[in-house]
Amino acid sequence: MDTATTTTDRADELLPSRPAKEAMSEIAGMSVFATFAAFVLLAFPSETALPQLVEVAPVAGAEVLTHIGWGFGVYIPVMLGFYAIVIGGQLVASPTVAARTRRRLGFAAEAMAGALTPALLLILAVCVKDPTKAGSLFVVLPAAGVTFFLAVQLGGFVVFEPALRLAEAIRSRAWAASQLPALRSRSRRPVWLVATVTAVLGGILGLAVTVAIAPPGSELVLTELVLTVVYAMFAAGLTLFNLHGLHTFLTARDRLTKIAAWLFPVSIALAVFAIAGGLIGDGAIAGGVSVLAVLAFCTLSALWPRSIPWAFGQDWSVRGAGAALAARAVARTYGTSVRTVNELSATQVLPPTGGLRERLLAVVSALRGEVLEPVAG
Repeated sequence: MDTATTTTDRADELLPSRPAKEAMSEIAGMSVFATFAAFVLLAFPSETALPQLVEVAPVAGAEVLTHIGWGFGVYIPVMLGFYAIVIGGQLVASPTVAARTRRRLGFAAEAMAGALTPALLLILAVCVKDPTKAGSLFVVLPAAGVTFFLAVQLGGFVVFEPALRLAEAIRSRAWAASQLPALRSRSRRPVWLVATVTAVLGGILGLAVTVAIAPPGSELVLTELVLTVVYAMFAAGLTLFNLHGLHTFLTARDRLTKIAAWLFPVSIALAVFAIAGGLIGDGAIAGGVSVLAVLAFCTLSALWPRSIPWAFGQDWSVRGAGAALAARAVARTYGTSVRTVNELSATQVLPPTGGLRERLLAVVSALRGEVLEPVAG
């Protein structure tokens, strides 16, 4: 038996990892969420959010700058401790416990790095307002780089065992197989074409309602063109929101996700009602009614029943286009799940039962970043 090959396989099983770009994308998502939360906290109390943020951010950044030193003094040792636990856990813990510990600590490190992003942005804001404090960046940025590097390294260990991935792939395959028949009634036209036609028809409808209520003079041809473009852009925005909601709804795997899928489109519709009410209250009856007409048209297209056996309605409705998007996503999920099941089923998954020597070698290889090359026996 080839000793080098066996040791390499054991090391891969003991310390599985994933590409760094996956951990980086998760950290980026957490950073966006943390930055948005910070924006709400800093700008929400004022009616003028952006001026309030411009005024408050440097002040908050100056306060952060006084505490960032001990913050890094906590962050970096904690992440190094996480790394030591992840590596050392291979020696003292069972494979299942070690894998669960890697996932939890890796996720915690990613969350810590994401929560640090608003603090760095606030420090940058105070340095922009007061260039005399820009020298602190020569200390803050390297420390932040070390923190994010450790977070990416630890996030790379957020890997599920083959048995768990196989079970999830089987569930995904069964779910996708059950969803595909329900999505047969869908648009056969390109989604971009359906969205464009809906936007153009919405613009024409809005202009027609405006002209019917308040006919303009013959000298306002340019105004009619501008109104058509405005109504078309408005209809295009509603169409995109509805497509996103339909895609999320038709690909949801639980009831909560289905409910959440319509929260954004419904919120947009309520906002449009408020805008239309404001226009009508200000005396712009034609504009308010036209906005409501465009909203009704886009809503009807999004809620068009796919059970109605009318090919034209299925092909050119937003509901049919949303079903086409969902069908493509479900088909991709099915194909990916089938490949994953075949790959994992064809591989005999054995729990790592190596002795202390193999575990130590795996730890040393992980620390040094080495990949052992198999030697021909």
